[in-house]
Amino acid sequence: MKKIICPIFLLVFLSSFVTAQAADWSKEYSEEIEDGVVYKYYLKYDSTGFSKLHVVECDLDNTKVDIEVLTAENGSSYLENTKVMAEKNGTLAAINGDFFNMSSKRTNMLGVVYQDGEMVSSPSKDVWATFGITDAGTVIMDYFGFSGKIISPQGYETELYQINKVPVTGGSVSMLTSKWGKTAYLEDNMQALLIKDGHVTAKVSQKGDVEFGDNDRMLLANYTV
Repeated sequence: MKKIICPIFLLVFLSSFVTAQAADWSKEYSEEIEDGVVYKYYLKYDSTGFSKLHVVECDLDNTKVDIEVLTAENGSSYLENTKVMAEKNGTLAAINGDFFNMSSKRTNMLGVVYQDGEMVSSPSKDVWATFGITDAGTVIMDYFGFSGKIISPQGYETELYQINKVPVTGGSVSMLTSKWGKTAYLEDNMQALLIKDGHVTAKVSQKGDVEFGDNDRMLLANYTV
């Protein structure tokens, strides 16, 4: 017990002393954790208080270095601990890269996500600040938007609102893919069309979970006026 209490009192005393002196102070630590990957830690004190910063520098020209997008094992509509995901995939470092909509029974990412050349998640708004790295190693930081249309064989068309997101706006239609997960949850104000090989196989309007296969698509509509 003494080993725990003493450092706590020492930290409080040190903080009080530094505050009284109002002097800037910083400490840095750096370690190469793998060829082409350097971990850096910064501890800084200034007039605003203490700041901690963890940095991982990656050499994108190094063939041993690879950066990937990780999503939950069950699909993008599920939440999974970042540390657990990193350990499952054998990564050196991982960071939470998005915000999530928690208003529905299932969650969805708010930002843009591409994984293995496929859109996992379209932007939640007309434009969304996005960070990405191309296969050639080029870093992209820009605002990305999305637009799409659903066209029937008879020529009727409507706007496709988003991909792999719950349609929260009345009159909007979203498309769910296998990246979403095995099921989708329908609220009272929703209808769904199950699509396989470009053909509608079922229409669902009953509240609850709806299953769809790995290669299926689902058009999910919010008909709130």
